[in-house]
Amino acid sequence: MRSFELALAMAAVTVLPVVAGGRVLAWFVGPFAQQRSLEAIQRAAPEIAPEDGYVSSRDCRGCHPEPYASWHDSYHRSMTQLATPEAVVGDFGDIELTARVPPNAPGGPGEDRFRLSRRGSAFWLTWLSPDRREPDRETRVVMTTGSHHHQIPWVTDASGRLITLPWTWLIDEKRWIPRTDAFLAPPDDAFGLSYWSDVCIECHSTQGRPQVAAAGAGDDAQVAELGIACESCHGPGGPHVAANRPPWRRYAKSEHDHPTLVNPEDLSALRASYVCGRCHAVLSYPESDTVRGHWNDFRPGDDLLAGGPLLVRPESDDPAQRRAIAEHERAERGRFVRERFWADGVLRVTGRELGDVLASPCVAGGEFSCLSCHSLHDYESTDDQLKPGMRGDDACTGCHAEHAGDDSLHTRHAPESAGSRCMNCHMPYTTYGLMKAIRSHRVGSPSVAAELATGRPNACNACHLDQSLAWTQEQLARDYGAAPVALDESAARTASGPRWIATGDAGVRALAAWYLGWEPARAASGSDWMAPYLAELLADPYAAVRGVAFRSLRSLPGQPPLAYDFVEARGAAGDATRRQVQAEWADRAEGSASRALGPLFDRVAWAALLAARDERPISLSE
Repeated sequence: MRSFELALAMAAVTVLPVVAGGRVLAWFVGPFAQQRSLEAIQRAAPEIAPEDGYVSSRDCRGCHPEPYASWHDSYHRSMTQLATPEAVVGDFGDIELTARVPPNAPGGPGEDRFRLSRRGSAFWLTWLSPDRREPDRETRVVMTTGSHHHQIPWVTDASGRLITLPWTWLIDEKRWIPRTDAFLAPPDDAFGLSYWSDVCIECHSTQGRPQVAAAGAGDDAQVAELGIACESCHGPGGPHVAANRPPWRRYAKSEHDHPTLVNPEDLSALRASYVCGRCHAVLSYPESDTVRGHWNDFRPGDDLLAGGPLLVRPESDDPAQRRAIAEHERAERGRFVRERFWADGVLRVTGRELGDVLASPCVAGGEFSCLSCHSLHDYESTDDQLKPGMRGDDACTGCHAEHAGDDSLHTRHAPESAGSRCMNCHMPYTTYGLMKAIRSHRVGSPSVAAELATGRPNACNACHLDQSLAWTQEQLARDYGAAPVALDESAARTASGPRWIATGDAGVRALAAWYLGWEPARAASGSDWMAPYLAELLADPYAAVRGVAFRSLRSLPGQPPLAYDFVEARGAAGDATRRQVQAEWADRAEGSASRALGPLFDRVAWAALLAARDERPISLSE
């Protein structure tokens, strides 16, 4: 009888899916399908193969649950992930995308069409044949990079190598854009596709080992772990795990008694910063492949600069620096290495902050490091992983106690205003990345002379956008005794915001567009004059500049909704929107005192400024 009941039950399992529309079958076989999907992408992804004493974060979790949990919640952990439903954030709802192929790309200009789709727990990219003479080629999405601002999916090319999807998902905007448009790059730039083993494996995995196979043989990259895991900062954990496997060893040892591991907080300030600088710096190892040479020799606690200098002054006359830069440019295939820096060596692109930290006067005391402000475990927000209390003036007054409290005599601003916040003057937003402005990590003071020498916007006018450099020079001379410098007519008479928009290079224009959307700047400068100047950038040749400008424009008080797509607004389309916004603003602002702000409505003066624009191609590769 039991056999009969068992047979009946088994028969029911096969009948129920028909009765229930397949839901039971999906429930029954779903886990198996998901497992097969996971195994498929694992085979195409870099092999998880720890060596040289590395293990994985899973081996840390049992004894260190709280540090593991805080790391697991961070964007370091999710920097690179297998393309599972839990990791993928982009829309794969059977949509079709078209990517522009720039004129200087192999094969010339044109368009590539793709379809993104999902089947069960698997995500797919289909290359659509342009003329249907060849079959469409379908490939599975293997993994993703990024989970904070934007996310890039990785697929395999015809040879089996991991290559980026030519589109990026903007997380806040909830849309796909061409990958080239997510970065500040020349309009005809062809760097939209990158190979994992050539670029991202260095910093977006733990102990990444490219080991690129022979041509056409795929990719045999290996990692200890995808993402930036525990051993990236603490070093290989194998000996520590083996030594502490017996419970009595764990209970007998103190929290910091781990001689085979590194705790960055126990290192000197310099060596602690080197742990971060392993990825957050522009480094060059002369006469070696950065990946197969010194790059992966580094272990937390080492001297990062042994065998290769940190690039901090690209215009330096030092022979070693010049050789390092030349080598770095060769390694980067000549891609705009110098443009990552302002002319005086201050960084202008995000993610490479170590050089600025080490060149700041705060380091002279010997105790200042990245960990003075940031923590990978004890942080207020995953956005920036600042330690509690490090978001405001306390980050500075812990060392500069003389400026604690009401320091308006020093700042010359009201105590509660943005002008009295230490970092707005001494760590201004002059670094660009992720389609926004980011604070500089070179601690300094506002300087008109520095702007004239480098083109880098000064901190005063980042808020006082409606004032000229002559006004700024007067304030700095009166309040701080700054020596005056000669100014040309444009700098002396033109408000800085409009001047940067008209004359700056693409990076300066992107910063200016961001400033016009920054609330402290609007509070200091007013905002009723900003729309026509932001509209000028809606026709900018750089998509990223257009994107930042449109974000600032649509946030202006009273700005009417605008049908505009910064990706598509090239040439005539962007120019038509520019004229529309400026005409609407002029109608609303008739008789407004803000008309006197700048030269926009003096077409001769504005044309003269635009003629002085820095049009040199610039690529701020992040």
